[in-house]
Formats: sequence, structure tokens, C-alpha cells
Amino acid sequence: MQPAKRLWLVFAIGGTSVSSYLGCGADEVAPATFPGHEAGADAPRDEGASPDAPSNPDLDDSARTLYPTLEALYQGNQGIYRTCGPNNGVCHNDKQFPNLASVGSVVENIDLPCNVLRDKPGEIHNLCERRGDFLQLDHGDAGAAADAGDARRIEIGYVEDIEPDAGMPVLPRHWRMVLKETPPDDVSTFRATIVRGPQDEVHPVTGVGVSLTVDPEKRNAVRIDIDIEIPDDGGFPPGAFLAVWLMRAGTPNDRTAMQLGDPNRDGTFGATLGGRLVKPGDPAKSYLLTRLTDPKAGPLMPLANCCHWSAASARALWCWVASLDPQGTNALDAIDYAKCPPGPPDTVVYAGQGPNCETSGLCPTRAKGVLTADPTWSNIHPNIIQANCASCHSGGAAAAAQLDMGTSDGAWTALIERGLVVPHDAAGSLLYRKIDPATCGPLSCMPKSTSSASFQPLEERARLLIKRWIDDGASK
Repeated sequence: MQPAKRLWLVFAIGGTSVSSYLGCGADEVAPATFPGHEAGADAPRDEGASPDAPSNPDLDDSARTLYPTLEALYQGNQGIYRTCGPNNGVCHNDKQFPNLASVGSVVENIDLPCNVLRDKPGEIHNLCERRGDFLQLDHGDAGAAADAGDARRIEIGYVEDIEPDAGMPVLPRHWRMVLKETPPDDVSTFRATIVRGPQDEVHPVTGVGVSLTVDPEKRNAVRIDIDIEIPDDGGFPPGAFLAVWLMRAGTPNDRTAMQLGDPNRDGTFGATLGGRLVKPGDPAKSYLLTRLTDPKAGPLMPLANCCHWSAASARALWCWVASLDPQGTNALDAIDYAKCPPGPPDTVVYAGQGPNCETSGLCPTRAKGVLTADPTWSNIHPNIIQANCASCHSGGAAAAAQLDMGTSDGAWTALIERGLVVPHDAAGSLLYRKIDPATCGPLSCMPKSTSSASFQPLEERARLLIKRWIDDGASK
């Protein structure tokens, strides 16, 4: 028996055939935008956002000297060309978005939407989420454009199959659509349409009989139950069209798929963040810098040539973005370090450009460990020794002074067997005397800066941890 009353869903994807929904998505290129649906359109800027990074005058001096402009940063020995551009045939030389093949290519990335090179909507970063399509509820006649005063639009966060065990070839018929706002209790009495783009522009594709109710498990969601019945003539059941479309919701780079405002399902509708690939004036909302500093955003970049990227390079790129005017017209002007906010976040171990950088254990780029107050070798080696010494002191016999500290076991053995560390006697240990500014004067003070070969002392808490570790017995 057919239900006495049906609710009809129509979709604003006019002119698209069913085969478009069943085929593969678009090539993985920069996501297209269209009027009223740009990533971050009309999004408020969070003026209170600030990176978790202290101001570092020495780093600014180094970055300002090496990279006064974007052109210098691009061409520098620890710059974009050697790391991400044409050098060594890496991906971003016209092979993969973003294109970093030239200074001009870098400039062209200003204010572009984030690239979404993901196979699954759930892997999209918040800064790259785009405004979702809307569930429009009104009491108008089916197939008619809604009167703006009678309609309510709620942005769609994501959809999920709530009958996942049905298995193919049975199409899922029970779905949950999670929304940005709470739908009305009497949602079943409304006509529902899914709309996108300019206000009240509704393009029906096909009608499917469904029931729409407030979801009993999520108050900000509706449940969609689809009637899928095989026609007597054995043709394509109308309800299957909707089921297939819901299955494809949020497919990256596919405008024919339903657009989702929270495809990664973390509760943040990312378009409100206003993120872009390069956000003029706001490096914290620039996805290019996020991929260089945030381990949670995916594999840290650069994946190759990490010895040609440094903390000074990252600081220069951060300040270049911060210096940009809203249109990016000053992209080739001098980088304004004087007005650059703190950043980027102190989350990455930079391998440095020592002679044995490739064997330091710091490539590809890796996240910086958390240096705790624990005076143990397991804390000290990765977070102090390897991060500051291994770019020169690694590589076996090729290590500087033939002191290889690239691995935990090898470093501890070398320091103890060669008498560089005297257990219970930090003052008598050459390792400590060479890192202490108060005692290293007559010696060759360590560690050296890999860019200038000058002494760059460790921060005091790191030196004190090493001292306490030695005085406590220097155990492994």
C-alpha cells in the first residue's frame, strides 16, 4: 500500500544526468567556485586568533637577512625552489596543486580556495571545508520556487547511512542528515528541497517519495527514509536515485555531488573560518602554512628535500603572507617583518643544512616532540640532541668529529665510551662544557647554526636537563 501523503525532495543540480552521479569524480585540481558558494564567502575573520609561537628576534634577523622578499625566499638555498619547486622534479612543479613552479605561480595561489586532494570527505581539513548546500523547508507546492518569507534554510553538515549493514546490492534507504541548526519539530509537514547558489534558485532533477522526521538520536538532524520499490517494468527505481546521490554527498572536487559544510564531522562548519590556500594578511588561516606546520593536517611538508627548508624559511613565508594586502598587490614588495605577528607554531623539527642532514633521522619532516621536565635520555635524545646536533653529527664515519648521534643507542654509546659524558659529573663532561655559554669560550661552542656556522646556544631549560641527566648518572 502506498502512503497517503508523500514529501518530495528536489535538487538544485539542474541539467546533470544520472550517469554523472555514478561515474568518477573530477580530476584533482583546484576546487571550482561559483556565485554565492565560495569557500569562506562572507565569513567573519577571527581577530583573536594567534599561533602558539613565541616571538623570536634572532629568527627574524636571520629571516630578514636571508629573505627580504618573496623572490629571495623562492630562490634561496633553503627556499621554495630548492624545496618544493622545479628542483629534483618534486610534485609541485606543475604536477600537483598548488603549483609552485615559479615566483609567479606562488603569487597566483593568493586567495585561492584550499585544494582538497582527498578521496573521502572525512579527510578534508576545516580550513578547506566549503559552505554546504541547504535543506530548505517551506509549505509551497512541490516543484515551485519557495517564497523567501515562507522558507527556512538550514545548512547541511553531513549525511550518513544509518543502516550500514544492509550491504550491496541493497541501496541504503535510511539516512541521517546532520544540520547546522535545529530543524522544526513538525519537519514532516514541510516540503523539502536542497538548494545551492543564488537565493531561491531551485532546480528539480527528479522527485522521490520519502518521509522526513526529526532524528531521535541527534536533535540537529533529520532522518530520511526512502521508498525504494522496483517498478513492474524492472526499470531504475526512483528512490535509488536519491540513495545514490546521498552516498556521493561531499565527494571532493565534484560539483554534481551534494556540498557539505562539515564533511569531516567534527562539529566545525569550516567555511566560517575563512580559510584559503594563501589568506592575505592571515597566515594562521592559510592552508599552505598549515601543511608545513600542523601534523594533524596530513603528512608534514616538505616530504622531500627537507634539508632545504628551515625555521627561517618558514618564518619568512609566514611574514610574507602576513604582509599581503587584501588583494595581494604587494606580493613582490619587501616582507614587513616589523609588523609580522608571532608564528608559525613551534611544532616542527627542522633538519638544518648540516653536511649529514639526510642521515640525521629528521627527514622527511617530522613533528617536534614535547620536551618535558623529565631528565631522561628518552626525552633528551629526540628533543634536544637529535633536533639540534644530528644534521652534522650523523652518518657513521662521515659524522662531524666522527661522532654519530643520529640514533638513540649510537649517540649514548659514543658519548659514554669516548668519555664525552662522565656520569654524575656534568661539570667534568665535555658535552656539557661545550653547550654551556659560561664554559665553552676556550672550546668550540656547540651547537652551531647550520646557516651561519655561528654558536646558537640551546635554551636554558634544555641545557639544565642535560646537566641533570649527567649528574643523575647519564643512564639510558
